[in-house]
Amino acid sequence: MTCKIYGECKQMDTEMCGNQCWKKVQLDFQYKNSNIPVGYIPAPKLDLKGNSAIDKGNYLKLNDYSLNVFKHVKQGRGVYIWGSNKGNGKTSWAIKIMLQYLKQLHPTIESFEYAKTLFLNVPILFKRMRDNIDNPTKEFKTLEKRISTCDLVVFDEIGTEVPSKWVKENLYVYITEREMNNKCTIYTSNIPLEVLQMNDHLGARIVDRICKQVGRNIIELKATSRRRNN
Repeated sequence: MTCKIYGECKQMDTEMCGNQCWKKVQLDFQYKNSNIPVGYIPAPKLDLKGNSAIDKGNYLKLNDYSLNVFKHVKQGRGVYIWGSNKGNGKTSWAIKIMLQYLKQLHPTIESFEYAKTLFLNVPILFKRMRDNIDNPTKEFKTLEKRISTCDLVVFDEIGTEVPSKWVKENLYVYITEREMNNKCTIYTSNIPLEVLQMNDHLGARIVDRICKQVGRNIIELKATSRRRNN
């Protein structure tokens, strides 16, 4: 059985279970269009072994957010996950939350709908923006629409690259549209917001919008690299 929620669905092992289940087909569609890197499906295991134990309190906060993500998305309440050390679980947590949302979304699916989630690596997004300055492709126009309309968007590694003024303006528009439409956004970064708001980074305008979206949900992970430790 390849269903993403086998073991959790009420239709499991009934005559409705299997490839003919239209909810399974819809869930597969949601996974396919989430843009989550293949290596993160299924979500990486996140535990508190070794150095990660330093983040126990924040793991509990992120786990609570994940378990209640359906409510958070409805309320447009995002989260900013940051930590100066690379590879310590920021992206993994963001994707875990995304996948949890798709699982919680499953019982409410009534028909074939638009893609609900979108994962974006910000440096890659900046490159696409620059490549599409003069003659944007149909694919890029579709991506821009999804950035504004998806229920849940992850901006991964925001602030790791200093953008041009043009890119800043477009990023401001994306983030502002989401904030104005009460859409839920998750951010991961190696940089604290007080540094990110400086003019030689993203600037105060963008960071002000981020703060409105995440409120008090600003979580710092302090452990060293899980990849290096493994």
